[in-house]
Amino acid sequence: MEPATSKILITLGLKVVTPVLKLAKSKLEKDLFIYTILRNKNIKTTVDSDFNSVYLETLYQLISVQEKSKKIIALFEIDEVKKALNEEVYKNNNWTFKVNLDSNLHTNPNLRQLKNITIDLDKEIEDFKKVFKEIINTTREPKEVEQYETIKKIKEEVSELIDTKGLNTKFKTDVEISNQILFSKSEIQPLSEHISKRDGLIDSLFEKYTTNGWIAIDGSISTGKSQLSVLMSQKVSSNIFWINLREFTSTSFLIKIFTDLSAFVSVSSKNELDSWLSAIFDKIESGSLIVLDDLPKLDFRSQAFSRFISFLKVCKEKNILLLSTSNFELPIQIKDYINDGYIHSLKLPFLLVEDVYEVILSYGVLPEKADQYKTLVHSLSTGHPIIVKAICEYLVQINWELSSDELSVIFSGDYSLELNESTYDILTKTVADETTRNLLYRLNVFIGSFTIDEVRLIGDCSPEISNLIERFNSSVGIWIQKRDSSRFEVSPLLKKLKTRDLSKSLEKQLNYTLGKNILDKKSLNQFDAQKAITYFIAAKSFNDAGFVLTLVLNEALKNPVPYFEWGINLYWYTTKLPDEMDLTLQLYIRTLQITLNSKKDNNLSFLVDDLENICSVASKKGINVGPAYLLLSTHYSAINSKKALNFLMTGNDQYNALIQTYGDKEGLKLENNFEAMIWAAVVSIDSIESIDHWFSTISGLTEEQLQTIRDSENIDFGSIFIFKNLREKEEKKDEKDQNWFELIDIFKHIQEQAKALNLELINANAIRYIINIYSERLDAIDDALSYAKEFIDTISDNKTAYFLINDAIGRQLFYFNRIDEATPYIATAVDIEVDEFYTEKLDTYLVISQILGIKDSKIALHYSSKANEFAKENEFTSDILQAKVIGELATSYFLDGDMKNAIYKLEKGYQILLDSYNVSPEFHVTIMRYGHVLNYWKEIYFKGKPPEKDMLGGDYEVPKRGMFLSHYKNDLVEEYYFAERRFIVSLLFLNCFEAFGDLELSKKWANNNILISNSFDFNYFSLMLNYSIPYLIIDKKYVEAINLQFRIISDTNKLAEEDYDHERLSKNEFLKSIIEDRPKQKIKEFDEPIIEHVFIPILLNYVASYSDDLKQFTDNISELSIILDELKSIFRDKAIVDSLENIFNLISTGENKSQAILETSDNYKGDFESALKLICYLFNAVYSEDLEAFKYHFAIVNRLTTVNNNSKGTFNFIIIPFFKNFWFNRIEKKGSQNKDFWDKKSKPYYESVASDNKVKCLFKIISHHLDYETTSKEDGWMDF
Repeated sequence: MEPATSKILITLGLKVVTPVLKLAKSKLEKDLFIYTILRNKNIKTTVDSDFNSVYLETLYQLISVQEKSKKIIALFEIDEVKKALNEEVYKNNNWTFKVNLDSNLHTNPNLRQLKNITIDLDKEIEDFKKVFKEIINTTREPKEVEQYETIKKIKEEVSELIDTKGLNTKFKTDVEISNQILFSKSEIQPLSEHISKRDGLIDSLFEKYTTNGWIAIDGSISTGKSQLSVLMSQKVSSNIFWINLREFTSTSFLIKIFTDLSAFVSVSSKNELDSWLSAIFDKIESGSLIVLDDLPKLDFRSQAFSRFISFLKVCKEKNILLLSTSNFELPIQIKDYINDGYIHSLKLPFLLVEDVYEVILSYGVLPEKADQYKTLVHSLSTGHPIIVKAICEYLVQINWELSSDELSVIFSGDYSLELNESTYDILTKTVADETTRNLLYRLNVFIGSFTIDEVRLIGDCSPEISNLIERFNSSVGIWIQKRDSSRFEVSPLLKKLKTRDLSKSLEKQLNYTLGKNILDKKSLNQFDAQKAITYFIAAKSFNDAGFVLTLVLNEALKNPVPYFEWGINLYWYTTKLPDEMDLTLQLYIRTLQITLNSKKDNNLSFLVDDLENICSVASKKGINVGPAYLLLSTHYSAINSKKALNFLMTGNDQYNALIQTYGDKEGLKLENNFEAMIWAAVVSIDSIESIDHWFSTISGLTEEQLQTIRDSENIDFGSIFIFKNLREKEEKKDEKDQNWFELIDIFKHIQEQAKALNLELINANAIRYIINIYSERLDAIDDALSYAKEFIDTISDNKTAYFLINDAIGRQLFYFNRIDEATPYIATAVDIEVDEFYTEKLDTYLVISQILGIKDSKIALHYSSKANEFAKENEFTSDILQAKVIGELATSYFLDGDMKNAIYKLEKGYQILLDSYNVSPEFHVTIMRYGHVLNYWKEIYFKGKPPEKDMLGGDYEVPKRGMFLSHYKNDLVEEYYFAERRFIVSLLFLNCFEAFGDLELSKKWANNNILISNSFDFNYFSLMLNYSIPYLIIDKKYVEAINLQFRIISDTNKLAEEDYDHERLSKNEFLKSIIEDRPKQKIKEFDEPIIEHVFIPILLNYVASYSDDLKQFTDNISELSIILDELKSIFRDKAIVDSLENIFNLISTGENKSQAILETSDNYKGDFESALKLICYLFNAVYSEDLEAFKYHFAIVNRLTTVNNNSKGTFNFIIIPFFKNFWFNRIEKKGSQNKDFWDKKSKPYYESVASDNKVKCLFKIISHHLDYETTSKEDGWMDF
């Protein structure tokens, strides 16, 4: 039975907590509440592309549009969940969320509450991700949302004011940034002419692929890693995908991998990386080899690393081999995500003596000469491939005529370490011509690979290099390496020297030339732009760099993810913009950087401060800073009302100028934004100073602007925030520091200013909040009433304002039990139509219901129904409040004499409560009240009288109107609440619907019981799960039914042995007293309860399903064989399982084996002879003629009904349907001797009998139709 709540917990007449913002306990609930208002009022018509905005829109779509349960908020409000989903969606980490959830579910306090949520976590997560990705693919406009703002379009319109065409005109170019990534796919690097084949090393590496999927080779520069990869690729017979990553960073390399693979397998690029990855790997065959040449250093903290892990996992899953080369070792953290056995890491060894011999031979040297030099060259170079090659090149120049001593003097550096100054010595020795060396230094300016045409560009820079191509070709080898058929790259050895001997002016000229050359392409991708910006910065051409960056940032707003991937914040994100840069460009860059980074929740402090400084300088020079001021105003609206308004008003004239310039531009509505910004500034009001500043700003507006403020859709929202913030600030203070009289004075001050400006809703809200403070905080209802009377008639023209005051004073009078005085105010308020935003109307209906219900229960029911309709149709009503309202409605039905309908209504409310459940006193007290009320009604229905005492020994409180909405004390709730109460209330509903004969709702609550119980580590009331077993059987979930019975027995024995969580029990004295007072009896045998309460009902359900079709009865016997497999591992008595198996085998023959079945029963000697005989009779009746079958049934019916008497589910929905279907089908199929009597008398008589007597009634009817001669004992049994 559900223990009653303490009288203290449900005391009536205390104040109802009304405002919805108080009912929404979590920040996410509040954010979603506000967001829903904006969506439903059409204030917010488009979705921003930043994570938080898409996150809210996803919840809005799932809950408001798809009508999913609001209980998913409890899952998605957890920080760990949100961060993990961010990782998964934005960082392509398909495994992150699952890892975090699985590893933290039982240990992390924030995640542990998920165990109490009766939802399919995996399904909800998948549904969320699906909708999230659908939404994010439609968010293509640059915007930013503040959580309480209605100014959703302002920031996008700031970017609209940045006219990229105008910039192109200014800079005399016509450049576009394309979101389409335009890489050419990588080609396998050509094999050098002078190398060792290193067959032994390669063979040993290929052996590793038998156990490893990824060979990761690392080593210092120019050690032959790429050449080794080429050699290995030549020995692979499967598909090879070569990807050159040399010029890519730790943030951008993954996009190069994706684009190259897309080009190889002809898959178009996609914005959504998960689907892109999937499309690529659908076309790559198992056993293929992907070569990642020159993999950059991996940063395990980056987004790219997370996505790379996903890439690796797919490779592993699809059996695709990986070979990578890199100058860097893999981070050790990678082994936390990928099984260590998957990776074979190798630091590439230098050349051996025999490898050096092979290299020398490649120069056309005779074997004797090669043998002469191999040891010396190996010794001087320590086997470093590039030094071996340099020595050989030098020897070629002198025709291999040099003594060992002379060669040792020339090449005397330590080349076993990273190459540095020694590189310069090698260069001067192998390239004697100074002009050629100058060319090589110029080549070092290039970022990444280059073409011959680009070489000509730098060769033409003053001073011009003569014989350019000849000099270039002579250096290909050690210093210049061929990358593919058309492109070259500087050797890593040469790269160490940078632009060593170039003048600063020449270096600037080279960089500027290369930057302008990129702009000449007209259409640039992100990486082209990145190179151009870098070249221009090196050339000190900051305006050109800023111009390109502005174009990139503007394009990035449409799809930020890839831009952050390649490092858009590398440029002036944490440093000042150069003073030499044009001020307009500085404004543009900072404005776009702030807009873009706000989408990622990045720290904006430096950017905002610098933009303010730039604005100050620019405005003094007559530059229009309107867009920047607008952006700064939106930024400060949520944190600093005064600064927000200052920026808004300071730029007012500039806004007007912008309107004249851009007024007809599609999408720009600066006038509307101005009104929205005024109201947005109230979000951060929290002091008298910020209030006065806000009103001072308003008072300076024109009358036309003021009227726009009054008519704004945002006035409802804004009027509440002015008071809400200040009240919440006071409530957070220690009680001794609270000064409610001072707050009343502040609100009166606001009221006077609102009246002066004719802002009626602010005026009304001031009065309302003052009434509530007088009543709730100061216990001064007379002062509240006087204040209401003073102003109520002055605002009657504004219906919303008039409602707010009548409702506030009416309800407060009611809470003080001054019913007569409350009635006219409440009656006035209830007839005023207000926007659904004002959920106070809900309480108005319920209070009038309580007032009028004293005399007329039907009128009370009418208003309770109105409250329910309001709550149900109002998107801004929280689930917990809706559940309470339904509780009130159900109570009205009960008090109107309709108990059954009351229980059906209550059921709907409790389902909402379960769906939205989260761990909080408000949910807990509501659950207890549901149990208290339902138990009261159930006792009346079952026993004809209400319960007299609650579990505390006090008088059982009679359910009354207002009970569900009455006040409570948190400490008392937590003292008497325990987790299993959710389960117990659910069980009460099951009991009720079983009594009503409602199979569907009985099944629903049986399954709810299981789901709720599964959320506990240990259920102290597991034994009550027995009531759920019949419904698993009805749905043919036979194995689940057996396992549940096994769990019940196990938990019951743990309870008897006190083998449970004593720590949890010790924290709840009330639960502890219940458990310790209950008798504890251990169930010694598993066999009996499983046979009697599970297996035999399963057989009844089976026979009932197929008894009218012998072929199906025989063919489907395998359904039962599965059960035997389960029982073999559980039962102590193996003989009973063997006997049952023998019976099933006899049935499977399809012949009448009645005698053999009976013999099986006779041959069994054990504890379950009567149970086995019952089973045999049950089966034999199927094969028997009517009279014989009836005798079999008469032999088992008393035992069946007696054993299962306590299980209404088994009795009502398995035993009764079994006998009914068996005999009704037989009689109707064969035709009754007296069909008219059967149809008109027997069946109606059976239907009229109560469920407890239906079996007896049925046997009385069947005995009559079969002319069966009953014994006096049988007659006595059938009597009812």
